[in-house]
Amino acid sequence: MRIPRPSRRSVALLCAAIVGIVCAATSPTAMLLMDRWMRLDWSRLSNIGQAYGLASAIFSVLAVTGVAVSLAYQSHGIVVQRDQDISDAHSRLLMLVLSDPETYGPVLSDRAQRMSVIEYKRYVFVTLVLRLALSGYETGHSNEYSLRNEVFSGLFRRSVGRDHWRDSRKFWLSASQPIHRRFAHIADEEYRAAIAHGPALPMPPERTAKPLLPRAALAAVVCGGLIGVAAMAARRRPPGPGV
Repeated sequence: MRIPRPSRRSVALLCAAIVGIVCAATSPTAMLLMDRWMRLDWSRLSNIGQAYGLASAIFSVLAVTGVAVSLAYQSHGIVVQRDQDISDAHSRLLMLVLSDPETYGPVLSDRAQRMSVIEYKRYVFVTLVLRLALSGYETGHSNEYSLRNEVFSGLFRRSVGRDHWRDSRKFWLSASQPIHRRFAHIADEEYRAAIAHGPALPMPPERTAKPLLPRAALAAVVCGGLIGVAAMAARRRPPGPGV
């Protein structure tokens, strides 16, 4: 039976432990020899040692503080990542609703039954815009100025943005995290400013998409006619001189 050899790391740890034990055991003898040969002033060395002990305590406190700050930062990062994952899952669900609002819209609320398909798609799209703006503000990719001038100024010009915020503002303003409440207060201030500025701009009328089959059929007929005319002209063309 083959006996496994110890690894180099195990041997190094064992040697370090043996050296530490030997040093600890022989330190009194070493100090006695130093006193006989060097005639040291032990009281002075004791004062110096106490000074080093104070410095060591200060460094230990700083090290513990650094570890605590690092753990707190990691905990905050875990919370932010968890909230981001939840927000991403919510956004994916809303994208699924946008893909087929007639099927998935009534599952979320009765609003889908009170609106037309286009109105409900616009309403869900506003939710996605708000979620994206919150994620950018939370991660530092956007600031208060960009929220006010690039997101909310255009969002609250139309009735769909105002209606959405009027229906959901209580939910946003009662958020548990301070940065979410700050985002909601910025949005609410811009909403109130838009209301004070004047009535909302009307949404463009809903247009029904025209079927593309007649145009495609007409193009096919035209192409077929041109090919037929070209073929007939080629048949009627007199043969050229022989080579």
